[in-house]
Amino acid sequence: MRAVVTAGGTSEPVDDVRVLTNRSTGRFGAAIAGALARAGVETTLLASRAMTTRRDVALHPSLRVVPYESYAELAELLEREARARPDLLFMAAAVSDYSPAPVEGKLSSSDDERSLLLRRNPKLLSELRGWCGPSATLVGFKLLSGVTHAELIEVAQRQRAGAGLDLSVANDLSRLGGPDHPVSLVGAESVQELSGPREEVARQLVEAALALRPRDAQGGDPEAARARFAPLPLALAAGSGRVTWLSGPGLALAPTARALGPEPIAWAASLAEAWAREPRPRESFTLELGGRVGWAPRDLRRARADWEEALARLRARLEELGLDPDPPRWGPVLVGPRLAGAIAWTEAGVVLADAPSELPLPWRDEALAALSDQRLVASPAEEAALAEHGFLALERDARRVRCEAPARHPRLARGASLCLLAPSARSVLVGRRKEEPYRDAWAFPGGSREPGESAWDAARRELNEETGLSLPASATPLREERVFVGSPPGASEPWVVELSCFVAATLYALPPAESDELAARWIPYERALSLDPLTAGTRRVLRAALSPRGLPY
Repeated sequence: MRAVVTAGGTSEPVDDVRVLTNRSTGRFGAAIAGALARAGVETTLLASRAMTTRRDVALHPSLRVVPYESYAELAELLEREARARPDLLFMAAAVSDYSPAPVEGKLSSSDDERSLLLRRNPKLLSELRGWCGPSATLVGFKLLSGVTHAELIEVAQRQRAGAGLDLSVANDLSRLGGPDHPVSLVGAESVQELSGPREEVARQLVEAALALRPRDAQGGDPEAARARFAPLPLALAAGSGRVTWLSGPGLALAPTARALGPEPIAWAASLAEAWAREPRPRESFTLELGGRVGWAPRDLRRARADWEEALARLRARLEELGLDPDPPRWGPVLVGPRLAGAIAWTEAGVVLADAPSELPLPWRDEALAALSDQRLVASPAEEAALAEHGFLALERDARRVRCEAPARHPRLARGASLCLLAPSARSVLVGRRKEEPYRDAWAFPGGSREPGESAWDAARRELNEETGLSLPASATPLREERVFVGSPPGASEPWVVELSCFVAATLYALPPAESDELAARWIPYERALSLDPLTAGTRRVLRAALSPRGLPY
């Protein structure tokens, strides 16, 4: 599924120096584009160049950003994007109704009065349906000031009907400027009042637009459908859960869903029955555990064979560690749509079927993060790999090492770091550490939190102290990741740090200054994950931040 969003205000040249523009910041359009990206929609943002100079405009890293300046530039870009037939188009830009007659050179500033000849620009909104075709979902915007609510709705209804729009977003300038961003969503048969922070209103607006899409259009693209759901990186079967069908932008409970039992695929028969009754069977289903949603394969015979192999590896691992090969509690480990292995809960602690160092990096990071409140049992050779994630040895012998959960460590400190993205340059800010224990390793700006300081304030402070760059107090993060980092094996005083790592974005990629702690630089997205050495926490957050769908692989 594809979408186009316009945002910001046009700037019309008066002469070679001056422009005629408006006060649009583009922040609501950017929030809509971000909500679409988080919903798994491939999104192009046509953004005014003025937005690129604002530090309070945060963009999702997966957006394709195309800048424009004048009405003429926006019209050309918009026609090109619209004729490519996007599924959704949000016309949130503040487009100049008039453009000055062009003047070469620079107008004199000595005259006491100056008259400008303004010529009306054609309405782009009325062209959209012809460019996009009948199947696109079109959303227009109408901003008035100081009118009654009834007048606002009437004008928005005329706009919607006259331009062939599906929805019109109406708001009154006099109601904007506070912490909330209230709008009236005007459809063909209803008016819905939306209110709350800008990002929340944008999310509700995107949900309303997606709900208008035909059912086939919502479910026809498996990749786009998969991306609409928050992934379940690690599903530890604990005897409860339910199976759900994909149904547009929401979830619908399967007709014969049953609670999961101790046998991880005991629900195969009920799934087969449900599939047989479906008029259009799905290619896959989702598994919900603890309120989080993940994918499972439709090929149940292959799933059973994979599970039996994983269980055999788990029993061999338990015997290798000198533990009972038939533990009282065990279950599957699911990473996205794939069975990654098996897990056992023993009196000594949790045991994974495969040694953590043998797991692919994305799976290892997700598995150990999900087990951060569990004591872990592994072989002595795994101690260094576990310490990277905050698992420090409680006791060890020749066959196994028993590690304390990072979240339970008695010497647990708290810190914050900041993954700063520049989507317009497709770059991320990272640097080489200058001090032990991570000297020469690549990491984000970050450090410890001061007493009474919030994690977000600490992350912004560390960014400024270590790079000379700053984010305004009004800036908001795109996401937050919790990362545990442990001291290297053999440290005289073992410690664990719980890092709140925030992901934020800026369109203005200023060059960083070098500090005594960090030599930072902007690194292209495609090179970031290949930096070496890269700290485990930085690697995990980078992978989540740079993935268009937020998936851990």
